[in-house]
Formats: sequence, structure tokens, C-alpha cells
Amino acid sequence: MRVTGLAGLEASAAGPRPGKPAGTRAAGPCRDLAAIALAQALGEVDRELESRKFVAEQGAVRFVFRADTVETFPAQGLLYYPGPQTYAEPPADKFAQAEALEYQKKDFGGAVQLLRAMCDSREQPPVRAAALLRLARNFRKLGRTDQAVSAYHDLAHVAGAAVDGVPAELVARHALAGLFDHMGDRAGLRREAEEIRALLHSGRHRLSRGPFLFYEGAARQWLGMPVQDDADENLAIAEGVGQFWKQWSEAKLEGSGRLHEWTAGGKPVLLFWRGTRGDLVGLAATPAWLERRWPGESGEVRLALTDANGRTILGHPSEPQTVRLTSATRLPWTLHVMDRGAQEVKNGFDLRRRLLLAGLTLMIGLVGVSSYFMARAVTREVALARLQSDFVAAVSHEFRTPLTTLRQLSGLLHTGRVPGEDRRRQYYEVLVRESERLDRLVDNLLNFGRMEAGAAEFRFEPFDPAGLVRSLVDDFQREVSPHGYRIELTTEADIPAVRGDRVALGRAVRNLLDNAVKYSPDRRTIWVELVQTGPQVVIRVRDQGLGIPASEQAGIFQKFVRGRAAKESTVQGSGIGLAMVSHIIQAHGGRVTVQSEPGTGSTFTLCLPAVEAS
Repeated sequence: MRVTGLAGLEASAAGPRPGKPAGTRAAGPCRDLAAIALAQALGEVDRELESRKFVAEQGAVRFVFRADTVETFPAQGLLYYPGPQTYAEPPADKFAQAEALEYQKKDFGGAVQLLRAMCDSREQPPVRAAALLRLARNFRKLGRTDQAVSAYHDLAHVAGAAVDGVPAELVARHALAGLFDHMGDRAGLRREAEEIRALLHSGRHRLSRGPFLFYEGAARQWLGMPVQDDADENLAIAEGVGQFWKQWSEAKLEGSGRLHEWTAGGKPVLLFWRGTRGDLVGLAATPAWLERRWPGESGEVRLALTDANGRTILGHPSEPQTVRLTSATRLPWTLHVMDRGAQEVKNGFDLRRRLLLAGLTLMIGLVGVSSYFMARAVTREVALARLQSDFVAAVSHEFRTPLTTLRQLSGLLHTGRVPGEDRRRQYYEVLVRESERLDRLVDNLLNFGRMEAGAAEFRFEPFDPAGLVRSLVDDFQREVSPHGYRIELTTEADIPAVRGDRVALGRAVRNLLDNAVKYSPDRRTIWVELVQTGPQVVIRVRDQGLGIPASEQAGIFQKFVRGRAAKESTVQGSGIGLAMVSHIIQAHGGRVTVQSEPGTGSTFTLCLPAVEAS
């Protein structure tokens, strides 16, 4: 029900008072009427909950909590649901023989023969789904990509089945996207990522918070979108219901009440409830929904709501205003009423202030040279702020990817939902690998911070650069081999020693190798060359990746700067790697250069002074 007629009530209650000129607004009656209108709107919500009158409205979801179940209206009203979502799973030992062939004997063909029999349509859906997933995995190990894709498509159409607690259709789409990503098929990757998002937002499957955020984050990453969309009202409502479910589960709320929850993205969600410990009905809504029932502007006043900490829930509080606290209104929020007449006076002052500022700006404009340099300084500051903002977003993106994997896998291990010791071992290997990745990210950030502050310390001592480069290439080759990359090393004989910090120089070379792999998605060979040129030892890292335009090559060694091709390709990066390389090489008395053309790849060259033979 939308509350109407507020303006008419104001006119009757706020008429001229003795001693006041006609037309003067009375803040007290307007304030009281605004509180009454809000109370009426909330009272209507209470009556709807009591009568269990479930009406579909934009920006609102009605829910019922019973024991371990959550029902919603509309039926698919939440993007994800609180509490664990259980699905039927096949016995773990049903696939023991096939997994023994796959993992112990490496007989992928034999595993395929066994699994094909289990993919028959006469099998129960959970068995078919688990068999198809294993079948696709063995096809991939045999290099039969087309058959793997076909098995994943069959898995996506197994209705009513789940794999490791996740609907089979979602598992299949995610696996297909990962396969297309590995193959370099950008069109297929984008198609499957869009299918994942459409499936998640359709509400077709009941998911808990962890799986939803994991698959949503993966799809957004593949599509080059921000990992989290804080403006999505549906996400906010799902998060608010989840927080309320936790309170209800712990405290078993009963009776009736009203409150609000703040999401991780800083969005308020309004919650109303009525019921008993075992059967509670409630409503979760956005502030926009309440504004439609209780207009934020009506007649001669503007209205707003804030919480006990002063955070705005609805409207825009401004001066001058009158305030009604929760203790006076018995409402869950503080009510702010702004008189339009006073606002018009304030607007007049604002206009005069703007005219004064315009005059001052005109005077400043006469000092042309000063204005020019001031504009340049402001431009640099704005550019730096934008770069820093991009850096924070990029670093957050890089951290979120391994953290999401760690959270998902650790949750599966903690709840004991991992079928078989082999799968558990695989998960532990992924946890170790992602932990090492996080460790490198943190180490790079800390080292870069020390370099920026001038606190970095280098331990200079003579060492063999050939041994360092071979060790780095061998370690890096082991990391990237599963993704199809090959590192080719060429080194001259009798390379002289260099004097420097072995760890710091290793970090610089590894950064170049890492960039070469990230920006070469289609041509997966990287060349490393170590030669002596006169009094210098030269290390070159060459790829055939995206390449860098000549106009951008001078700026890529500055902090937070990333090339346009790197951003458009959605490759993750923080913008500090090459800045760190440049800082390290300069501290060693050397220099770093780049030769590159778009579409043909890049060659980064490190030149270090050789130690003179005694």
C-alpha cells in the first residue's frame, strides 16, 4: 500500500499560526505527519505478514523459516539461500575401480570403458552425473578434447543431479569454460561464462552462498567484469536474508520486529518478521521498495531515514532539518524532515556563493601562467589517483581469485564432502599451489612498498648469473608446463660473474617470465637468452604475445601503469611488476629496455655490469 494524502494533511495541520505570516511552514506538524505516514506504511507490512499475504513486488522478497528450510515468494526469489543445500550423491566406492585405473595405473582408456557403462540413461541421475564428469576428465587426459566437450554437454543436461553438492549443470558449464580457456577459445569461453551467469541469476537451482559466489566470481573474471557487483539489489537481498537467518538460527527470534542489515558492499537491506521459534515469516526489501510505499518527498517537506550510527538508509539528509529519534517515534530508524521553504533560502545563499566563486575564478584566470601550471599539477594528481584506484582494484582482483579457491576447497574438506582420497589429495595440492601464489603476491607488494619508501636493502656479492637463470627457468617451467607453456633457454659459455643481490635479481627475471606467460595466451613458447656483450651481462626474455605499442613503451616501467592491450585482454595484473624490475636493475647499475610491436610479441632486456676478472 502506498501512503498518500500527506500533502493535504500538511496543509491542514501546518496553517498560519498567530504571530506568523501566512505561508510560513510549521516544521512540527510536518514532522509528526511524516512519522505517522511511515508508521502506517510499516503497519501495513505487519498486517501482510500476519495474514501471510504474499504479493510479488519489485525490490522485495517474502520468506518463511522452518527448521532447516527456507521458502520464498516468489519461489525463486533469492540468488542464493542460507544454510547448506543438500543433494543426492552416489556412493563413493561406486567409482573406486575407475579411479584406480585413472590415478594409480594411469590407464585412462580403461577408465573410459568402465565409465561409459555408467553413463547409460538407465542409471540414476546422480550416478550418471558423477560418471560423465569422470569420463570427460579422462578424455582430457587422453587429449580427446572433442569427446571431453561432448561429455560435459551431456552432463549439463542431467536433470536433478549434483556433483560434490553443486548442480550438475553448473559444474558442467564451469568445466567447459575452463577447458575453452585452456584451449584459447575466447568465443567458447565467453559463451559458457555468460551461460553460468544466466543460470545463477535464473534461480533455477537452490545454491548456498559459497558456491554462488565462487561460480559468479569465476564467470565475472572470465568476462572481464568486476568480481562483485555492489549495485545488484538481488545480491543485497540474498546477503541480508542470510545474515537474518544466522540471527534466527542462533537466537530463534519470535514475535515481530523490524531491523536492517548492511551488506559487505555497504547497501542497507530492510527486514520485517513475525512468527514463532519454529515458523517465522518475514520480508526483505531494499530502501527503494520502502520509498515506493512511503514517498520520500511529499508536499512541502523532504524526508530521509538514518540508522543509529548516522548512516543513510533512505533519502538525503541536509540542513536545515528537524529530527525525530527512534525513542520518540518508536520506529526502527531516525526520521529527518527538511522544510522546502528553508531549503529555498539555502538555495539562494548557494547561488550567491556560486556567483562569488565564479568571480574569483575569473580573476584567477587572468594569471595565465600560474593557472597553466596549476592545471598541470591537478592533472597529474588526478592521473595518479586514477592509477592508484586501478592498482587497488587489480590487486583486489588478484587476491580474490586464489582466496575464492581456498575458501571453496577448504569448505568442502571441512564438511567432509570430498569423495575419495585421490580427490582429497588433489584438493590439498590446489590449496598448496594457491597458498604459494598468495605468498608471492604479498611478497611482491611488501618488497615494492619498501622500494618506494627507500627502505629496500640489497646484499651485493659476486655470483654466477648462468646458474641463477637456469634455476629460475627450471622452477618456472614446472609451474607452467600443465598449462602448455615451454621455456627455451640459450646461454653462452663462460658467462662472467655479476655483483648483486641474487634474490632481488631473481625476482626481476621471474617478473619478466610471468609477464611473458600472462600476455601470450595463444603462442606458448617463451625464449630466454643469456649472453655477454662487452663489459655487460645481458638477459633477454622474448615472447610472441600481445605486444606493446611504441606510444606506451616509455610509460610501462612506471608504477601502476598497464598497457591498453593488457587491460582489454582482461589479463590480471597489478601494474607494479615492471616498476619493480626497473628499480632493481637501476640499483645494480644496469638498465632495462623493451622492443615490441603489437601482435608480434615483446623482448625485455636486462643489462648488468660484469665483474672484471682479476
